Amino acid sequence: MMERQAQRTTGGDNRLGIDDPRRMDLSPQEKRHAMAIKQAIEGTAEIDNLSDFFYCQFALIEGSNVEGALERAKHLQAFREEYKIMETKDHGYQVLEAFIQLSPQHFLSYEFQDNSYTMILNLKGLQPKTYLSTPKTFGTWITGFYYMHHCFCPDFETIRQGVSFYAECHGYDSSLHVNLKFAMRVCAECMTVYPFRLRKAHHFHTSIMCNLMVAAIKRVMPASLGTNKIKVGCQAPMYLDEIYLSPSVEASNQKTLQRWKAALAKRYRNEHTFSLLP
Repeated sequence: MMERQAQRTTGGDNRLGIDDPRRMDLSPQEKRHAMAIKQAIEGTAEIDNLSDFFYCQFALIEGSNVEGALERAKHLQAFREEYKIMETKDHGYQVLEAFIQLSPQHFLSYEFQDNSYTMILNLKGLQPKTYLSTPKTFGTWITGFYYMHHCFCPDFETIRQGVSFYAECHGYDSSLHVNLKFAMRVCAECMTVYPFRLRKAHHFHTSIMCNLMVAAIKRVMPASLGTNKIKVGCQAPMYLDEIYLSPSVEASNQKTLQRWKAALAKRYRNEHTFSLLP
């Protein structure tokens, strides 16, 4: 395992296939960090025990920072209690179905490429005023957002690599499609505490107003999330929504939903079978 880990960190084409079992390998150092986090969490009365997979997920993001992992675990436990997240595949499927129905033109595609996952979004498909309209609607959005992040992290190699975002920004309207109150709430409640790594976030066909919006959101995000990886002004031969919403919005949503479900099923399968014990 150490040899395989070294091969992936010393250059060359070390990409692993989506179902390669080596995606669940840990280096000795990663395992030590995970064991320290496990010991700390299981020795803290007010924090529920988690799966060994989740301890490793914290370790892959926090490294030796056990206190940081404890803070994330406390926050996420309160979050799951607040929104009644059951942490099951079936509940995740149900939530993701409702989640995509809230924003059918926002989620363009979900792809496995270059050793990790990429989420392709359509900014003008966001409707934050709708999500904030009732506690129930916001609850649907934020629980879907949580389970979507599980989809981004189905195995250890994916967590190491991080998730990429491509966002189509043509047609963005600052009065309709982005709300700083909404963005700050999502960041505070979930995005900044969920243990994941941002690989890159590229915004295509941005206007001046859109660039200002991205700059404002970056200011409310912690630098540790990788705000330096967020870029604006990217170009493509066609608008991304024209590419990915063909032949229809419904077909695109179903493809994205099925890929989310496959990733979530893999995540829970790995949670249930992985152990830190020899």
